[in-house]
Amino acid sequence: MAGRILDYLEHDRLQADLINKLKYEPQQETLISGINDRDYPDLSSLGVQEISILRHHAIPDELRDQLNQMQSNVSMGLFPEISRIWMTIDSDLFLWNSKTNADLAYFDGITSTILKVDLATPKPGFFPQNIHKLLVVATTTDILLLAVGFLDGTTRHPIFSAIPAYNDVDIFIVPQPTFKLSLDGLIINDLCCTSNGRIFFCADDCLYELDYHETMFYGRQCKKINHSKSLLYSLVPAISIFTTKDTMQQLAIDNSRNILYVLTHKGHIQVFDLGVDGRVTSKFSTFYFEQTQHECLLSCKVDASFFAKLVYLSPILCTESHYVYFEAITSKGVRIYFTCLEDADFGTSKNLQESVRPRTIRIIHIRFPPESQPFTLLRQFSVYSVLRSNETTIMALGPGDSETPLWAMSAANFASSRELQENLTSLNIRGVIWDMADISEDVLFKFPAEPQIARVRPLILARQHINSILKYHVLTSEGIYTLVQNTPLETFHHIITQFGSESKPLQLFSRLHGNLEICVMSLMIICSDSKSDASIRTNAVRIFFTFGGEPQSVYRNPHENPRNIHGNVLEYSPMNASIADITSFRSPLRASTPIGLANRSYNVQGSPAFDENSVIGNLQVRPSHRHDSLFLYFSRIVLDIWQRNMCFRRRDNGQLCSAISIDELDTTIARIGAFRKAVDENALISLSSPQHFMNGGNVTTSNFVRNVEPAHARDSAAYEQEKQSLLELYDTIILSHEILFLWQILIEHQFHVILALLPPPIIEQLTSYTLLDLVHKYDTVCVDLITCVVKHYMGDDATTSAIADKLRSVCPTLFSSDDAMVLKATEYLHRARIMAVSKERDQLLSEALSILRKSIQKINLQNICDLLQKARFFDGIVELALARAEKDDAKKLALTAYKKHAETANQLVREAKNRREIAYRCITDLLDWLYDRTHAMTTDVGLNPALAKSELLRTIKLVLTSDDELANVSVFRWILDHNMEDLLLKERHRFFETFLHHEIEDLQNDRYLELLWKYYEKNENYISAAKLLLQLAEKPSVQTLQQRIAYLSHALMCVQSAPETKTNLELKQEIQDKLDVAQIQAQTKEALEFEVGQRITGSNISIEELNQRLFTVSELYDRFANPFNLAHIKLAILACAGHYEREIVENVWVDILKKELRPFERNEESAEQSKRRIASVLKNLSTQYSSMLKFYPIEMILRELLMFSFRFTQPEWLPELCKLARISHATLLNVINNQYRVVDPFWKQNKRAQQFIINLVINIFEDFVADPSKLPPNERKALKGTSLDFLSFLMMDLHTDGFNSGTASQKLRLLEGQIQRII
Repeated sequence: MAGRILDYLEHDRLQADLINKLKYEPQQETLISGINDRDYPDLSSLGVQEISILRHHAIPDELRDQLNQMQSNVSMGLFPEISRIWMTIDSDLFLWNSKTNADLAYFDGITSTILKVDLATPKPGFFPQNIHKLLVVATTTDILLLAVGFLDGTTRHPIFSAIPAYNDVDIFIVPQPTFKLSLDGLIINDLCCTSNGRIFFCADDCLYELDYHETMFYGRQCKKINHSKSLLYSLVPAISIFTTKDTMQQLAIDNSRNILYVLTHKGHIQVFDLGVDGRVTSKFSTFYFEQTQHECLLSCKVDASFFAKLVYLSPILCTESHYVYFEAITSKGVRIYFTCLEDADFGTSKNLQESVRPRTIRIIHIRFPPESQPFTLLRQFSVYSVLRSNETTIMALGPGDSETPLWAMSAANFASSRELQENLTSLNIRGVIWDMADISEDVLFKFPAEPQIARVRPLILARQHINSILKYHVLTSEGIYTLVQNTPLETFHHIITQFGSESKPLQLFSRLHGNLEICVMSLMIICSDSKSDASIRTNAVRIFFTFGGEPQSVYRNPHENPRNIHGNVLEYSPMNASIADITSFRSPLRASTPIGLANRSYNVQGSPAFDENSVIGNLQVRPSHRHDSLFLYFSRIVLDIWQRNMCFRRRDNGQLCSAISIDELDTTIARIGAFRKAVDENALISLSSPQHFMNGGNVTTSNFVRNVEPAHARDSAAYEQEKQSLLELYDTIILSHEILFLWQILIEHQFHVILALLPPPIIEQLTSYTLLDLVHKYDTVCVDLITCVVKHYMGDDATTSAIADKLRSVCPTLFSSDDAMVLKATEYLHRARIMAVSKERDQLLSEALSILRKSIQKINLQNICDLLQKARFFDGIVELALARAEKDDAKKLALTAYKKHAETANQLVREAKNRREIAYRCITDLLDWLYDRTHAMTTDVGLNPALAKSELLRTIKLVLTSDDELANVSVFRWILDHNMEDLLLKERHRFFETFLHHEIEDLQNDRYLELLWKYYEKNENYISAAKLLLQLAEKPSVQTLQQRIAYLSHALMCVQSAPETKTNLELKQEIQDKLDVAQIQAQTKEALEFEVGQRITGSNISIEELNQRLFTVSELYDRFANPFNLAHIKLAILACAGHYEREIVENVWVDILKKELRPFERNEESAEQSKRRIASVLKNLSTQYSSMLKFYPIEMILRELLMFSFRFTQPEWLPELCKLARISHATLLNVINNQYRVVDPFWKQNKRAQQFIINLVINIFEDFVADPSKLPPNERKALKGTSLDFLSFLMMDLHTDGFNSGTASQKLRLLEGQIQRII
C-alpha cells in the first residue's frame, strides 16, 4: 500500500506534462491552437477573477532624487531568489527588499556606466561560507564580480548557513570586486548565469563565458571564452568576409537540461549544449528565423504579421515537460513551442541527462494569442516583456501611454482538459515594465545532481493545498506591483461561500475539473480548521458525497484488455472523470504508439489502486471518485516528503540532522491528523450509501462501516474490493501519522544524540530512508528508533515512563506488546548488570536471553548487545548476533551472493547482506572492546588484561567454530585488521583458505596474497607459493621496487626447494629472467635518482613509475634509458636482452666515456681524479661483462681514450689508466699500433700527434723493460714481438719523414736493445 501512493503521485506527474495538452503526435503536421473560443474560455460566469493586483510599492524615495540626476543610463530588474530589486543609475548600483521595500543597499565603487546586472551562484571552494551569491555587473568597459552576503536582521552578524527566507535578512556587498575582466571594447547585450555558477554573456554576434578559476602558479584568474567563433576565425580573418553579423539580444538558460538558448536580433535561435554535467559548451545548431516563419505560415496560413518578429525565448523546464524544450514568442503574442528531440524519442523514458541532449530543433505547436482571428489581428499591439511560470503566462503589451496592458493567461483551471485551455485576465499597470518574476513559495526548485533529471512536477491543482495563492512581481518605472492568482481551491471556496453548494457557478466549476477534483477540493475544506472554512464545511461534506459516487462492476469483453471496462469506448466527460478517466490521456511516458488525433478516444482504465487483479470473472471493478479522491488527497499531503530522505549528515561536524524541519513536520502531522479526523468524524470512508447524509442525517461514525450490503448484488464484489483498498489506505495514514509523531519526538529529545545510539550501519541506512521506506519497514526501523529513545533515558524511571506513555499514546501501532516484552528483558539486563556474580544473576541473564531470542527480529540488537557487554555476558552477544543473522537471511541469500562474487544490485540480496553485516558488527564491536582491554593501562572491575585476552580468544573461537561462514569471514577480517594473522596461521580453520581466495578475487589486495603464499609455504606447497610471489612482484601497486626484487628472490628460493620437474625448471628460468631485469630496473632507478640531483626534468615522475610495476627490457630502454640517455643502463639492457649490434654497442660506449670524461673537460676534477674514476668504471664493467666480451669492446674503448689523451692529457695518462683498469700493455700497444700504422693516417701526418704516439709508446716500453717478469711468459713473448715490430716501423718512419728528434730516436734504439734482451 505504501508503494501504491506512488501511483497517485505519478498520476499527478503524468498529466502534468505539457506535451499532453499540446496534443502532439509523432510524424504529424504542426498543430495550432488559440484561434477558437474554447481555447480561451470565459470564466467570468464563475464570479471570481483569477488574477488581480494585490498591492503596489513605489520606488524608494531615496532613489527618486538619484533618478533625477541620471546622466546616461538607468535599468532595473528583479532577483526573486533573494527577494531583492536592483536598479542602476549610471555607474551606481542599488538593491532593496522587494517585500518590505526597505533594506536599501548602495554600491558606488564602479566608475563606468552599468549596462547589465545578474545574480550568480558562487563556485564551490572559491569563497567563504558567508558569501552566498555573486553580483555580475557589466559596464561599458568591464565585467565585475561582487561578492554578496547577508546579515542576521537581529544580531547583525554574517550568516554562514543556508538562508530559508531572504525577506528577513539584510544584504551586504563586499566593496572590492572579486574579479574584474576587461571587455576590450565589447558592449554586452545580455547576461545569463547557470545554477552551477557558470556565467555567460553576449556581445555583437558572439556568446562568451566569464570563467574564473584557480591555477597552481598564478592563483585566481579570470578570462572570457568565445563559444561562438573558433580559433580559425582569428587565424584566418578573411573568413569573416563571407559572414554577416547578427547581434545576440537574449540568453535563456534551461538549468534542468543544461541547455543554453540564444535569440538574435534577426530572430534566429541558437542552441548550445552544456553537457550532461553542465560543465562543457558546444554549439548544437541554429534554427533560422526564415525557417520559423516559413513553417508557421505553412501550418497556419495566416497574416504574416503574426510572425514578423521574435521578441522572447522562454525555456520550458523538464519539471513542466520532458518533451517540450522551449517556446518562442512573437511580437504579436504568438507562442511557438519547440522540441529538441526526434520523433523516435517520444514515448521513451527521459530520466537521465544523456537522454535529453538536443538532437534536432523542431516546431511542434503554435498557439495564437487571445483576441485574434485565424487570418488577421483584431487590434494592433506589440509584446515587449513576457513571464512564463509553469501554467501561467503574462505578457506586457505596447505601445501604451501612462499604462501598460497585461495579458495574464492561466491553465490552472483546466487541468482535466485534454487540450491546452487558458483563462485570460486583462490588467492595466502604470508605467513601463522592466521585469516580471514568480515569487510563489514553491517556484524555486532545486534540480537533482546529474546524471538524473528532475521529474515533471504536478500541476498547481495538485499543489494548491500547500499554497492556495500564487504571487507575481511586476517591476515598472512606477514601482513594484504584486499580482495574486487564485488557485482552483480558492476559487472553489469563493463559489461555495458566495453562491452555495447547489449553485450554477459550482456546476460550471465541476465541468472544468471533474468529479474527482471536486471531491479532493471538498476534502481540503473538510480538513481545514480555518474559520473561513468552518462555515462551509457542511456544504463541502455534502458535495463530497454528492460527487463521490459508488464503486461499480461493469462487464467486459473477455478478449479485451482487462484494463478496459468493456468493449464499448466511453467518451470522456469531466462529470464522470476519475483518476481512471484522467490517466487515460495519452502520455509519452506510458505509450509510444501514436494515436490519431482525429479519432482520439479515451478508454476508462483502472485506478492505480485497482490493478489487473481487480477483475472478477467478466467484471471489471471501477472505484468510486470518493475512493480515488481519498487516495489522491493523501498522496498530495505527503507529496514533498514521501520520497525525500528523512535525515542527513552535516558536513561541518558530522552530526545527523532531520531533513524535515520541525515546522514542516508539524504542518504535515497536522494535515494528516486533520485528514484522519475528518475521515473518522464524517465517515468519509464509510461504505454505506451517502443518501443518509444527503437527506440531512447527522454522521457521527468514528470508524469504518464494514458490513453494509450494497444495493445491487452485482456490485458486492466491487464494494468489498474498494473496502479493502480503503482499509489499507487508512492503515497507511495511521502509520504515516505515527512515524511522523515518532520523528517529532526524536527532534524534541536531541535528534543527533538519540540517533548516535544506533549502530553505524543503521545510521548510514537511515540517511537514505524516505518516509515511504519508513512506512514500508516500520516494523524494524521504527522499533530501533523507539529503543534508542528508551535507552537514552534508561535509569531515569520518571522520564522513561513519560516517554513510554507518550509513545503508547501517539504511536500505538509502532510500540506494541512485543516491544513491551523486549523492554522487560532490557530491565532484566539492567538488574543483572549491577548484581554480583551469583546463580540468581545467571538465571536473570538466561531468562533475558530467552525472551530476546523469541523476539529476535523486534529488538534493537546493538542496544541489547551493549547491555549484555556491560553485564559481561559475552556468550549472549555471540548467540543473539548469530541468531539474528540467521533469521534476517533465512534463505542464505547473502552467503550465496558472497560465494558467487555477485553484485548486490538485487534488492533482496542487498537487504540480506546489510542485515547480516549489522548483526556481525555486534560481534566485532565486542572484539574491539576486549582487544582494547588487553592493552589497557587501567583495569576494569572484574576484567583485567589477562582475563580480557582470555575472553577475546574464547569469543573468537566461539565464532570460528560456528557453522556461519559469513560470521567467520567477519572475524577473519577483524583479526587481520588487528595484525593478529599468526592466530590464523597457527592452526587450520575450515573457512580460512576459501576466505583468502575470495578476498584475492574481489579486492586483489597484496596482504591477502602475502597471507596465502605464507600459508602455502608453511604447508610445503612451494610452487604455489612461488607463483603467488611472482604475481605479487608483477602486480601494479604502491610497493617499492626493492620489495618486488625481494618477492622475486623469495620466489626463486621457493622454486629451488621444489622437485626439479620440467615445468618447475621453466618457472625457475622465468623467475630468474624477471629477477635479472628487475635488477636492471633497480640500476635505472638509482641512475635516475642521481639525475634528480643533477636536476634533470622528468626524473621524479620516472622514479615513481619505476616503483609502480616491473618493466620489460624494451620498456626500460624506450621509456627511461633512451630518453634520459642512461648509457650504463642501455648497455646493461642490451646485454640482458642478448641484442648485439656493433654500431649500437659502440655508440653506447661513446656515451659512457663522454659522460665519465665530462667532469675533466669542465675542469671539475683533475687528470689524476679522472684517471682513477674512469679506471674504476672500466674495471667494474669488464668484470660485469667478462662472459660477454662483445659488450665490452676494449679496442674501441682504447681508441676513444687514446684520442682523448692526445687532446687533453700527457702521454703517460693512458698507460697508467690501463694499469689501474687491469688492461694489459699488449692490448693497448696493439690498438696504438693498429691506429698508427693502418687505420688513421692522422697520427703520422700530424707532427704533434706523431710525437704524442712516440712519447706514449716510449712510456709503455719503459714500463715493460723496467720489470718484464711481472708478465706471464706467453704475454711477455707476445708483447716483446709487438714492441720490436712497432719500434722498427717507428724508427723507419722517423728516418723516412726526416723527423728531427735525436732524443726520441736514441730512446727508441736504446729501448729496442733492451727489449731484444728480454727473455
